[in-house]
Amino acid sequence: MSVTILYSNVSSRLDITLPEMNLTSGLGVPDNGTDEEKRRIYESYTLYTVTYAMATYYLYVIAAFGVPGNVASIFTIITLPTVSSSKVHVAILAVTDTMAIVLKLLYQEFSARGLYVSLPFHTIIFFLMEFFTTYANWVVVAMTAERFLAVCFPLRVGRMYTRRKAIVVLAGLALITASINIFHFWAWEELCEDGFWYYKLKDEYIDVVHGAFYYISGTHSILLPCALIFTGNALIILSIRQARAVQRHLTNSVEQGGRKAKDQRQITVMLVVVSIVFLLLNTPNAFLYFFKKYWEYELWSYSHAEYFFTARFIHLLLDANHAVNFYLYFLSMSSFRRRFLDSIRCRGKIRHRHTMSSVYRTSQTYINSLHQTGGGDTFGRPDGLVYSAFSKRNSSSRAESGQSIKLTTNGVRNSNNNKITRSLLKNDSQHFVTANSDL
Repeated sequence: MSVTILYSNVSSRLDITLPEMNLTSGLGVPDNGTDEEKRRIYESYTLYTVTYAMATYYLYVIAAFGVPGNVASIFTIITLPTVSSSKVHVAILAVTDTMAIVLKLLYQEFSARGLYVSLPFHTIIFFLMEFFTTYANWVVVAMTAERFLAVCFPLRVGRMYTRRKAIVVLAGLALITASINIFHFWAWEELCEDGFWYYKLKDEYIDVVHGAFYYISGTHSILLPCALIFTGNALIILSIRQARAVQRHLTNSVEQGGRKAKDQRQITVMLVVVSIVFLLLNTPNAFLYFFKKYWEYELWSYSHAEYFFTARFIHLLLDANHAVNFYLYFLSMSSFRRRFLDSIRCRGKIRHRHTMSSVYRTSQTYINSLHQTGGGDTFGRPDGLVYSAFSKRNSSSRAESGQSIKLTTNGVRNSNNNKITRSLLKNDSQHFVTANSDL
């Protein structure tokens, strides 16, 4: 028995009308009395052939690039020593994009191959596909909001938007997205016509779906995310320009800052790149979604083929947005690129140990050489102060004259604490003061 699954034009991501589905070969949908001669001419158009090939194979290409890239993003994030709110967004976006690609490909395979699935399974797949596709857009919105706070309130963002708050915000966005699409669980029905099984919206939901829900879904999934991302990034760029102008006016130069400031700049640049690509790939679908009702064409005409090509190409761009983020991170953020390469080469721990040992040897050489001179004028300072890269906070140790002073690497854990701690070393009545350095 030949079976099929019909896509519904309620979906903003699979915007194919029923006549277009009927013309697609291999789906087993009856013609319902369509003129065979017009259809034959229609299918002879080169534009139709190109569109059909594109619609058939593009998801495989997107999956081949997107799934490995998203998995690499997740792998890179989980290998980081600390996970900030920014990295939480990146990880969740990678998971969401992966699920969206896999579910779209799975849904297409069931439909194209005419595989029968039960109504509950079809409903769950359709709901999850809509959920992850829409939710990915809102994760980018949350990333934009986090970067806006980091740029405009750099000294308070650590308290205003912690990792825990980021998870709460993302959970709230997921709940809203699920609530809007929850009606799919009871809006579909399974029908059989001339030996063909398919799914359609129940009659009582058709007017709702093509009425209020049409604009609610389009606004929530496309229009509002694009508007918020565009506005947020415009404000971020404006704030950065103003901050640089003020700094240049005060110092006649643009200070680069420390490593943490550099990382924050890279994250901001990465977000702006991701947002620009997001807008380029999603904005065409926003126009199509709200203006397709005004695109008039005659069935099986060349203008119909033009509409079919335009719709499928725009959806290709939309789905490609789920596959490009890893490559944007890799190209725009040197710290992400370095961490990814270290992870696949298993060099992260080796590099860390090498850095520790080199600083250890340097510090030990300085203090041992001073000890051998009898503890006289230390570094030309009359009070004999020595600053070491390693120390154990709030502890004291003693070394008799003529013995080597042994250092400990326990101080690495306190390397971000710049307070001076005093350690009394009994050596010719000299007091050695150690300080934790920002390594």
